[in-house]
Amino acid sequence: SIKLYIRFINAGRLNAVPFSLITDPYILSGLLKSYFSLLDPSLFTYFLYNNFIDAQKEKNALSYIVRMRSLVAALPRANKTLLVHMLKFFRNIISAGQRLEPVTASAANRKKKITQDRNSIDEVARAWGPILLRPPHSPRYSSAASSNNDVKNMVNNTKASIACLKNCLEHFDEIFNKSNEKEMERLVQENQFMG
Repeated sequence: SIKLYIRFINAGRLNAVPFSLITDPYILSGLLKSYFSLLDPSLFTYFLYNNFIDAQKEKNALSYIVRMRSLVAALPRANKTLLVHMLKFFRNIISAGQRLEPVTASAANRKKKITQDRNSIDEVARAWGPILLRPPHSPRYSSAASSNNDVKNMVNNTKASIACLKNCLEHFDEIFNKSNEKEMERLVQENQFMG
């Protein structure tokens, strides 16, 4: 079904896809994944790719958030808007999974629920991180040594793209709903108040 719907969409026959009748979440997620996989450049852009990957090495949470705010602000407006909508969508999916747990859960169930919530963020990040934050197309090398380095870089970059999406979901309000300038003003006022 996904391949058929993608053919309709690519042929400009969007009306031929019965979106209102599709109830299988795997078909819908497959269509979304296909769309974002075909975006060139990726949602996080190729221009900022290395910066987003390097930001994941930041150990200090405040420094990380400030750096991510700057990078998100550097995204083109359309990319940033779409990114925010997708992150809200992912958060809705995760919170819907959380609501499935009974409210009167025992302590063991609450601990299990927290683990499941954590896993759902991890699952979303694993599924979508490498799609939304992809490296630019790179030339292939023929030597074995450079090939091994390419594989290592690919694995490390995939881990970093997963971490990037996971951190964006976990720190959504700090990254997307606040600005560095307002935080700096607040810190200056707080510093002046404290003398």
